Amino acid sequence: MLEDDSLFPAESRVVHGLYLFLGLFVVAFSLLSLLIKERLYLSEALVATALGVAFGPVGLDPFGALAFASTDVGGATTHHILLEATRVVLVVQCMAAGVSLPGDYVRREWISLATLLGPVMICMWLVSAVGLHMILGLSIVDALVTAACITPTDPILANSIVQGKFAERHIPVPVRQLLSAESAANDGLGLPFLLLPLFVSRYTTVGGGVGAFIWKVLLYQVLLSVVLGTLIGYAAQRALKYAERHNLVDKESMLSFSIALGIMVMGGMTLMGSDDVLASFVAGTVLTWDHWFNKQFAESHFQESIDLLLNLAYFVLFGLVIPWDSYDSAPALEVWRLLLAAAWVLAFRRLPAVFLFRKWIPAIHSAREAVFAGWFGPIGGGAIFYSMMAIVYFDVPASPIFPITCFIVLCSIIVHGGTVSLFQLGISRHSTYRDWRNIGTGTRSAVRAAIVNMPAPPRLIAEAAVVDVSSHTVCIPNEIPSEDEEEREDRAEMKVNIEDDPPNEIPNQVEARAKHVEMEVKVQEATVAKQEQVEMKEKTEQDNASEQQHD
Repeated sequence: MLEDDSLFPAESRVVHGLYLFLGLFVVAFSLLSLLIKERLYLSEALVATALGVAFGPVGLDPFGALAFASTDVGGATTHHILLEATRVVLVVQCMAAGVSLPGDYVRREWISLATLLGPVMICMWLVSAVGLHMILGLSIVDALVTAACITPTDPILANSIVQGKFAERHIPVPVRQLLSAESAANDGLGLPFLLLPLFVSRYTTVGGGVGAFIWKVLLYQVLLSVVLGTLIGYAAQRALKYAERHNLVDKESMLSFSIALGIMVMGGMTLMGSDDVLASFVAGTVLTWDHWFNKQFAESHFQESIDLLLNLAYFVLFGLVIPWDSYDSAPALEVWRLLLAAAWVLAFRRLPAVFLFRKWIPAIHSAREAVFAGWFGPIGGGAIFYSMMAIVYFDVPASPIFPITCFIVLCSIIVHGGTVSLFQLGISRHSTYRDWRNIGTGTRSAVRAAIVNMPAPPRLIAEAAVVDVSSHTVCIPNEIPSEDEEEREDRAEMKVNIEDDPPNEIPNQVEARAKHVEMEVKVQEATVAKQEQVEMKEKTEQDNASEQQHD
């Protein structure tokens, strides 16, 4: 209803005020992003959640968010809105994770992924359920359902940990790729853990519940989503190649292709009742199976910008809807119990399992990397998504599952977002020094020659040609491509602090050797990427010429 001095209804001002707050926050964060992430070592999720809490119902609440959160919007409750908002963010992030991985990553690291998505994930679920049952006094079914929500690692928080200049300097590439791939895949595979206790408890017989679970969940939702995601990703790849080869698509449309594909997969899978999150990750992985899509957008950061905007908006929303008034309202929701439960989950949910199974995770090369990968299994949007699914689709009571999930997610954001720098610095000193010793003298000399834009001697090039980049060593092409003036200046900057030979094995000089290795690997990656772009361009021109002759 309009007031005497109002131009628009007062209800709409709440939403518009939230728009204003969100826009101001994103603008401010963008201006200070380097300071926040690279110097203060704070994750974007932590900052966004803190702002959401500060300006939410328990904070300043300048826009009436409390009244907005407690009302229905278009017939949908806050739970429905949160469910769909989380779905969109997860699908976009899972698609981005699939696209960002090397084309053959899943095939190359299938043993590592199978271990993390199989025995490790089962251990995470059961350990979490035991802690929730013992500490909070939840029933076995409620404990298993709540534990299923917090079992998957979150791709949103995982990407904030493994991306950025600090992560690139201090976290080995295999560990970064493994955490990104696992967080996207297990968010889709969290559904069976959620539905198994619900099916068994709601069917008249255990056998009937297990049978329905196998048919409706494992086969229809999980397996079908993998098959359809593969087919959609392959068809999209072929269609995009055809359109690009025949000059039917412009660069701007290609940039948004993966995001549009993820939204399409989300809509189709949701209408079918299948697993949209898992299907989007599979489609993104297949889309880049032959590296063609990655090479087209090697220098573009369009998708990263969209991801950042969605992530900031989502965690501001999360900070606004945390049900603070539910805490201390029941024995299971007493704050001291929740703190103990959160400590149990963060300490024992993942780390012991990853460390125990590290021998079957080839992507992890040392005990330190196992500790890092085991500790950083953040809980975030995926937990909110599955708790909303249980509440909206399966009529699970919102209390205590939603308050417990929100509390543990908040603790994970604070703890994982605040300890990343300590663990990164710890593993980088070990991993980069080991990698330096794996690089031969000829390889190091060849890289230095590339840095100063001079051709390396043929003997040194030959010695370096067989070294594998994926194992943190360097592979130099037989010919260093020509560079423009800007690239030459970049190489001149990289040349700073590069010494002729690594120092002797003195403990206090390990960090200097680590910087040597990282700098040389970056130079090599840029060189190889430029060479691949040249080869791809030549191949595309040949294909176009052949196609024209055929026509």
